[in-house]
Amino acid sequence: MIKTAALATMAAIGIAASCARAQETSLHLMPRGTVVKDKFTLVGKTVPLPEGEFVFAATSVSDASHVRGEWIRQRVQLVTVYLAQIEGDVLRAEVLATTVLDPSFTYSKWYDEPCSRSDTLFRQDLSKNTEYQQNCLVVNHVTNIYTREPPGIYADAFRWLQERGVRLPVDVVIQASVTRIEVGEWLATVHRFNPAAFGCDVGRNPSWATSAWHRAALAKDAERTGFVESVVEWGKFLQARLDGEMHGRGARAAPVPGPSLQRCSAKSG
Repeated sequence: MIKTAALATMAAIGIAASCARAQETSLHLMPRGTVVKDKFTLVGKTVPLPEGEFVFAATSVSDASHVRGEWIRQRVQLVTVYLAQIEGDVLRAEVLATTVLDPSFTYSKWYDEPCSRSDTLFRQDLSKNTEYQQNCLVVNHVTNIYTREPPGIYADAFRWLQERGVRLPVDVVIQASVTRIEVGEWLATVHRFNPAAFGCDVGRNPSWATSAWHRAALAKDAERTGFVESVVEWGKFLQARLDGEMHGRGARAAPVPGPSLQRCSAKSG
Protein backbone atom coordinates (compact mmCIF):
# COMPACT_ATOMS: atom_id res chain seq x y z
CA MET A 1 0.00 0.00 0.00
CA ILE A 2 2.83 2.40 0.92
CA LYS A 3 4.64 1.62 -2.36
CA THR A 4 1.45 2.19 -4.36
CA ALA A 5 0.83 5.52 -2.62
CA ALA A 6 4.40 6.64 -3.28
CA LEU A 7 4.12 5.78 -6.97
CA ALA A 8 0.81 7.63 -7.24
CA THR A 9 2.42 10.68 -5.61
CA MET A 10 5.31 10.56 -8.06
CA ALA A 11 2.85 10.39 -10.95
CA ALA A 12 0.97 13.40 -9.57
CA ILE A 13 4.19 15.41 -9.36
CA GLY A 14 4.95 14.62 -13.00
CA ILE A 15 1.46 15.68 -14.07
CA ALA A 16 1.76 18.95 -12.14
CA ALA A 17 5.07 19.72 -13.82
CA SER A 18 3.53 19.10 -17.25
CA CYS A 19 0.55 21.32 -16.44
CA ALA A 20 2.93 24.14 -15.51
CA ARG A 21 4.06 24.19 -19.16
CA ALA A 22 0.65 23.48 -20.66
CA GLN A 23 0.38 27.02 -22.04
CA GLU A 24 2.99 26.11 -24.67
CA THR A 25 1.34 24.59 -27.73
CA SER A 26 2.29 20.98 -28.29
CA LEU A 27 4.04 20.45 -31.61
CA HIS A 28 1.66 17.67 -32.68
CA LEU A 29 -1.15 20.27 -32.76
CA MET A 30 0.75 22.66 -35.01
CA PRO A 31 0.52 22.74 -38.83
CA ARG A 32 2.86 20.46 -40.78
CA GLY A 33 5.71 22.53 -42.13
CA THR A 34 6.15 24.50 -38.90
CA VAL A 35 9.81 25.44 -38.45
CA VAL A 36 11.28 25.16 -34.95
CA LYS A 37 14.68 25.90 -33.48
CA ASP A 38 16.48 25.02 -30.23
CA LYS A 39 13.54 23.13 -28.69
CA PHE A 40 9.89 22.19 -28.99
CA THR A 41 7.09 21.18 -26.63
CA LEU A 42 5.31 17.83 -26.80
CA VAL A 43 2.32 17.46 -24.43
CA GLY A 44 3.90 19.73 -21.82
CA LYS A 45 7.43 18.39 -22.10
CA THR A 46 10.31 20.32 -23.64
CA VAL A 47 12.59 18.43 -26.03
CA PRO A 48 15.93 20.05 -26.98
CA LEU A 49 16.98 20.22 -30.62
CA PRO A 50 20.46 20.19 -32.16
CA GLU A 51 21.66 23.44 -33.70
CA GLY A 52 19.85 24.76 -36.75
CA GLU A 53 16.25 24.79 -37.93
CA PHE A 54 14.02 21.72 -38.08
CA VAL A 55 10.78 21.22 -40.00
CA PHE A 56 7.85 19.44 -38.37
CA ALA A 57 6.82 16.92 -41.03
CA ALA A 58 4.67 14.15 -39.51
CA THR A 59 2.78 13.01 -36.42
CA SER A 60 0.94 9.87 -35.32
CA VAL A 61 -1.05 8.49 -32.38
CA SER A 62 -0.91 4.82 -31.43
CA ASP A 63 -1.80 2.48 -28.57
CA ALA A 64 1.09 1.83 -26.23
CA SER A 65 2.55 -1.64 -26.74
CA HIS A 66 4.84 -1.71 -23.69
CA VAL A 67 2.26 -1.28 -20.93
CA ARG A 68 0.85 -4.20 -18.98
CA GLY A 69 -2.02 -4.93 -16.58
CA GLU A 70 -5.52 -6.19 -17.29
CA TRP A 71 -6.85 -3.68 -14.77
CA ILE A 72 -6.17 -0.85 -17.21
CA ARG A 73 -9.61 0.27 -18.33
CA GLN A 74 -8.50 2.98 -20.71
CA ARG A 75 -5.91 2.21 -23.33
CA VAL A 76 -2.74 4.29 -22.94
CA GLN A 77 -2.00 6.18 -26.14
CA LEU A 78 1.31 7.61 -27.31
CA VAL A 79 1.82 10.58 -29.62
CA THR A 80 4.89 10.80 -31.87
CA VAL A 81 6.29 13.68 -33.90
CA TYR A 82 8.92 13.64 -36.65
CA LEU A 83 11.16 16.55 -37.60
CA ALA A 84 13.84 16.84 -40.27
CA GLN A 85 16.75 19.13 -41.03
CA ILE A 86 17.63 19.42 -44.72
CA GLU A 87 20.49 21.23 -46.45
CA GLY A 88 19.83 21.50 -50.18
CA ASP A 89 18.89 17.97 -51.17
CA VAL A 90 20.74 16.33 -48.24
CA LEU A 91 19.07 14.97 -45.12
CA ARG A 92 21.26 16.31 -42.31
CA ALA A 93 19.39 15.19 -39.20
CA GLU A 94 16.11 13.70 -37.99
CA VAL A 95 14.36 13.92 -34.63
CA LEU A 96 11.61 11.64 -33.36
CA ALA A 97 9.89 12.19 -30.00
CA THR A 98 7.17 10.14 -28.30
CA THR A 99 5.22 10.64 -25.09
CA VAL A 100 1.90 9.80 -23.40
CA LEU A 101 -0.91 11.65 -25.16
CA ASP A 102 -3.04 12.25 -22.07
CA PRO A 103 -0.89 13.21 -19.04
CA SER A 104 -3.86 12.69 -16.69
CA PHE A 105 -3.87 8.97 -17.50
CA THR A 106 -0.35 7.85 -16.75
CA TYR A 107 -0.45 5.32 -13.91
CA SER A 108 0.71 2.31 -15.88
CA LYS A 109 3.38 -0.36 -15.59
CA TRP A 110 5.86 -0.43 -18.47
CA TYR A 111 7.85 -3.49 -19.44
CA ASP A 112 10.16 -2.00 -22.06
CA GLU A 113 13.90 -2.39 -21.37
CA PRO A 114 15.59 0.13 -23.69
CA CYS A 115 19.09 -0.55 -22.32
CA SER A 116 19.02 -4.31 -22.77
CA ARG A 117 21.03 -4.16 -26.00
CA SER A 118 24.79 -4.40 -25.55
CA ASP A 119 26.15 -4.30 -29.13
CA THR A 120 26.17 -0.52 -29.32
CA LEU A 121 28.64 2.29 -29.90
CA PHE A 122 27.74 3.70 -26.48
CA ARG A 123 25.27 2.95 -23.70
CA GLN A 124 24.50 4.79 -20.45
CA ASP A 125 21.94 3.18 -18.16
CA LEU A 126 20.86 5.39 -15.25
CA SER A 127 17.72 3.37 -14.53
CA LYS A 128 16.61 2.88 -10.94
CA ASN A 129 13.76 0.43 -11.49
CA THR A 130 13.13 -1.59 -14.68
CA GLU A 131 9.34 -1.21 -14.39
CA TYR A 132 8.83 2.30 -13.02
CA GLN A 133 11.99 4.39 -13.42
CA GLN A 134 14.09 3.91 -16.54
CA ASN A 135 16.64 6.32 -17.92
CA CYS A 136 18.60 5.01 -20.89
CA LEU A 137 20.85 6.45 -23.59
CA VAL A 138 21.96 4.29 -26.50
CA VAL A 139 24.12 5.47 -29.41
CA ASN A 140 24.46 3.23 -32.44
CA HIS A 141 24.84 3.29 -36.21
CA VAL A 142 22.02 2.46 -38.63
CA THR A 143 22.80 1.62 -42.25
CA ASN A 144 20.91 2.06 -45.51
CA ILE A 145 17.90 3.99 -44.27
CA TYR A 146 15.05 4.72 -46.68
CA THR A 147 16.10 2.11 -49.23
CA ARG A 148 12.36 1.35 -49.30
CA GLU A 149 9.28 2.68 -47.53
CA PRO A 150 9.70 1.89 -43.81
CA PRO A 151 6.89 1.14 -41.33
CA GLY A 152 5.18 3.52 -38.93
CA ILE A 153 5.71 7.26 -38.89
CA TYR A 154 8.92 6.83 -40.91
CA ALA A 155 6.69 5.94 -43.88
CA ASP A 156 5.18 9.43 -43.69
CA ALA A 157 8.68 10.85 -43.34
CA PHE A 158 9.88 8.85 -46.35
CA ARG A 159 7.11 10.25 -48.57
CA TRP A 160 7.65 13.77 -47.26
CA LEU A 161 11.38 13.59 -48.02
CA GLN A 162 10.72 12.20 -51.51
CA GLU A 163 8.30 15.04 -52.27
CA ARG A 164 11.04 17.53 -51.46
CA GLY A 165 13.64 15.87 -53.66
CA VAL A 166 15.89 14.76 -50.82
CA ARG A 167 18.55 12.27 -51.90
CA LEU A 168 17.65 8.82 -50.64
CA PRO A 169 18.65 6.32 -49.40
CA VAL A 170 21.11 7.50 -46.77
CA ASP A 171 24.15 5.22 -46.38
CA VAL A 172 24.48 5.49 -42.62
CA VAL A 173 23.29 7.59 -39.67
CA ILE A 174 24.54 7.81 -36.10
CA GLN A 175 21.54 7.51 -33.81
CA ALA A 176 21.20 8.69 -30.20
CA SER A 177 18.13 7.27 -28.45
CA VAL A 178 16.99 8.35 -24.99
CA THR A 179 14.11 6.67 -23.14
CA ARG A 180 12.89 8.11 -19.84
CA ILE A 181 10.15 6.35 -17.86
CA GLU A 182 8.89 7.71 -14.53
CA VAL A 183 6.04 5.64 -13.06
CA GLY A 184 3.37 5.94 -15.77
CA GLU A 185 5.00 8.70 -17.79
CA TRP A 186 6.99 7.90 -20.93
CA LEU A 187 9.24 10.22 -22.92
CA ALA A 188 11.48 8.87 -25.66
CA THR A 189 13.39 10.59 -28.42
CA VAL A 190 15.58 9.47 -31.31
CA HIS A 191 18.08 11.85 -32.90
CA ARG A 192 19.71 10.65 -36.13
CA PHE A 193 22.65 12.41 -37.76
CA ASN A 194 23.95 11.88 -41.29
CA PRO A 195 27.77 12.01 -41.04
CA ALA A 196 28.06 12.73 -44.77
CA ALA A 197 26.24 16.04 -44.16
CA PHE A 198 28.92 16.91 -41.61
CA GLY A 199 31.75 16.40 -44.09
CA CYS A 200 32.68 12.86 -43.04
CA ASP A 201 33.85 10.15 -45.42
CA VAL A 202 31.21 7.52 -44.62
CA GLY A 203 33.13 4.64 -46.19
CA ARG A 204 31.44 1.37 -47.17
CA ASN A 205 28.24 0.36 -45.37
CA PRO A 206 26.78 -2.75 -47.04
CA SER A 207 25.26 -3.88 -43.72
CA TRP A 208 25.22 -3.01 -40.02
CA ALA A 209 27.84 -5.66 -39.16
CA THR A 210 30.19 -4.74 -42.01
CA SER A 211 29.76 -0.97 -41.80
CA ALA A 212 32.75 1.34 -41.53
CA TRP A 213 30.93 2.78 -38.48
CA HIS A 214 30.64 -0.53 -36.62
CA ARG A 215 32.50 -0.37 -33.31
CA ALA A 216 34.93 -3.05 -34.53
CA ALA A 217 36.04 -0.76 -37.39
CA LEU A 218 35.53 2.67 -35.87
CA ALA A 219 38.88 2.88 -34.07
CA LYS A 220 40.69 2.77 -37.41
CA ASP A 221 39.43 6.25 -38.36
CA ALA A 222 39.99 9.20 -36.01
CA GLU A 223 37.46 11.48 -37.71
CA ARG A 224 34.66 8.95 -37.56
CA THR A 225 35.51 8.27 -33.94
CA GLY A 226 35.40 12.00 -33.21
CA PHE A 227 32.03 12.40 -34.88
CA VAL A 228 30.54 9.51 -32.90
CA GLU A 229 31.96 10.95 -29.68
CA SER A 230 30.26 14.28 -30.44
CA VAL A 231 26.94 12.45 -30.89
CA VAL A 232 27.54 10.71 -27.55
CA GLU A 233 28.07 14.10 -25.88
CA TRP A 234 24.85 15.38 -27.44
CA GLY A 235 23.08 12.25 -26.21
CA LYS A 236 24.32 12.77 -22.65
CA PHE A 237 23.08 16.37 -22.74
CA LEU A 238 19.73 15.20 -24.08
CA GLN A 239 19.45 12.49 -21.41
CA ALA A 240 20.06 15.02 -18.63
CA ARG A 241 17.49 17.45 -20.04
CA LEU A 242 14.79 14.81 -20.40
CA ASP A 243 15.45 13.64 -16.86
CA GLY A 244 14.88 17.21 -15.74
CA GLU A 245 11.58 17.28 -17.61
CA MET A 246 10.36 14.22 -15.74
CA HIS A 247 11.26 15.78 -12.39
CA GLY A 248 9.81 19.18 -13.24
CA ARG A 249 13.20 20.88 -13.31
CA GLY A 250 12.85 21.70 -17.00
CA ALA A 251 10.27 24.41 -16.30
CA ARG A 252 12.70 26.21 -13.97
CA ALA A 253 15.96 25.62 -15.81
CA ALA A 254 17.43 28.40 -17.93
CA PRO A 255 17.97 27.43 -21.58
CA VAL A 256 21.44 26.00 -22.08
CA PRO A 257 22.78 25.31 -25.59
CA GLY A 258 23.79 21.73 -26.16
CA PRO A 259 27.16 20.57 -27.47
CA SER A 260 27.80 20.96 -31.18
CA LEU A 261 28.27 18.05 -33.55
CA GLN A 262 31.80 17.68 -34.88
CA ARG A 263 32.46 18.51 -38.52
CA CYS A 264 34.92 16.30 -40.35
CA SER A 265 37.52 17.67 -42.72
CA ALA A 266 36.95 17.52 -46.49
CA LYS A 267 36.09 14.04 -47.75
CA SER A 268 38.95 12.04 -49.13
CA GLY A 269 36.95 11.08 -52.18
